[in-house]
Parts: sequence; structure tokens; C-alpha cells
Amino acid sequence: MHPINSQTFDWPPQVWTRHAGPHLDLPWLRNGLIVEAIPQWFIDFFVSTRDVGAVHPGQTDNCTMTTVEDNWCLYRLVQEVRPSRSLEIGIMRGSSSITIGKALLDAQISCDQVAVDIDPLAADAAAKHFRTYDLGTRYTPLVADSREWLRSDNGRWQFVFLDGDHHYDTVAREFAEAYNRTDEGGVLILHDVGSAHWGTHEDPGTLFFGALDDELGDSAEMTWLDSTSCSVDMQLRTALGLHVTLPIITSGIAVGYGGLGIVRKRDSRRSMSFERLMSKKPAGRPRYLPLPPAVSPLRRAARRAAALLGI
Repeated sequence: MHPINSQTFDWPPQVWTRHAGPHLDLPWLRNGLIVEAIPQWFIDFFVSTRDVGAVHPGQTDNCTMTTVEDNWCLYRLVQEVRPSRSLEIGIMRGSSSITIGKALLDAQISCDQVAVDIDPLAADAAAKHFRTYDLGTRYTPLVADSREWLRSDNGRWQFVFLDGDHHYDTVAREFAEAYNRTDEGGVLILHDVGSAHWGTHEDPGTLFFGALDDELGDSAEMTWLDSTSCSVDMQLRTALGLHVTLPIITSGIAVGYGGLGIVRKRDSRRSMSFERLMSKKPAGRPRYLPLPPAVSPLRRAARRAAALLGI
């Protein structure tokens, strides 16, 4: 059953497979799960460069909404692609910008790192992080509406990370514009693609698992980091005494938030169209199996009493 057409929660979970093109073979990422140990130095770097505690409204300094696993995948992919121009949509608090900058610096990759956000405070905070952690001088945070900026920009990219407004319409616009100006061999990444195992289609998971598969065919390879692959992040937060953040993460997993959709452009035979992606927009939100009816405390007490009496 193809996830984009599924309107029910399937159990047992099915591993998502493409039907119109090839998977991207990454030896360290299999069936949505990281299959290598994330180095301790990277975890230390992650903790030392951002606040992994609860994020408060309006707070912009040293905060993160992404997991250790998300960031390790970004770090690995940047160094595999070795881009000369990198684009990030959605700075938020600069967490992914820091990781991309670190990957470029460590591998001595000469790259213009551009990041776009509609919030001036996000751009200022990210620029400050780069100075604080000495991550290089070729980072350019821009304040703009990504939908308008992408249509007016004519640059070429080799690495693109989309993590801004997660509504289907916006992601469809961003992906179509960015894909058409990504060089062959370049990688585009969507954040919050939902869980392939669950068949969810929360935005922008539907775009990744369904529409892009149909549209790209064998002109692109695709794989994913599942939103449930955050055991390292959970263990880290527990070790740091940040138990208050765990319900937030688990509730996000329950609706398909977290995880990465990864697309590598093989050739330029196909171009993306915003209008075609919009024609594949799902009509409604996913439906799940209904929960069993709640049992009132009075009925529970009656059941216990009946069990004790052998009734």
C-alpha cells in the first residue's frame, strides 16, 4: 500500500519502498535508521553549541528543535556532497546552520552557505553563533520570504535543506524551485517528513513519500531518516536530566514530526512543477484506528470488585 493513498493506520508497520524510482544507498542509513554509532565528539559538539532543553516562545539564542540523529545525517551528507553552494530555508535558532558549518569546516570544503528566514531575530542569532563558534565567514543569513526569494534567485545549489514553513503549499513551492536549480549529484533534504513505517502523511511527509516519488521517477534517488530514530537524543536528554522535554518529542513522533526526507538528483531529465505537486495535495488529514473507549473510574472499580468476588 502506498503511503500517500493510505487513509488508515496500518499495523504491523510497513517499510516504505519506492515504486517509481531507486532508493539512495547510504551504508550508514538503512530503512530509515542510522546503523552506525554516532561519535561521542559529535554529541559533545551538539550539546556545547546549543541548548537542548525546552524551547520557549521568542527565544532565539542557543536553542535547537532538531535531534542529534537529524544533525548527524546533515553532517554526513554535507561531507559526501562537498557543495560549493549550500542553501538552507528556515534558520529558526541556527541549530542546523551550525551543523552544516561544522561539516564544511572539518572537511575543509570551500562553500558559500546561504540561509533564509523570515524572522530577523533568527538571522541575527545564527550570525552570532558562527562568530561565537568560529565556524567560518562564508555564512550569509538572509531575511526574506522563501517563496518570493526562491523565485527571484537564479543561483545554483549542490546542497539544500528545507526546514521552514511546513505546510504542503509552501514546501511544494520551495522544493520545485530549489530542485530545478540543484546541480546533478546534489542533495535536497526535507525536515519533518513523518514516519515511513507508519504511513503518515502530515505535511510535508505526503510531498516526500508520494508526490516526489511519482514526479522524479528514476531521475532521482530517495531515502529517509525515520522520525522514530531518536534513541540517542532521548538518552542524551535523560542523562542531562531534561525529562520535561521527552513528552514533547514523543508527541511529535506520534504525528510524524521529525526525520528527514533525502533526495539525490541523478540527472536533469525531469523538472519539478509547483502546479503538478499541488495537484497531488491530499484532500484531508490522515485517519488512524480509533482508540478503545475510555473506562470510567467507577466501572474500573466495579470490575476489580467483581474479579475479587469471582463474579
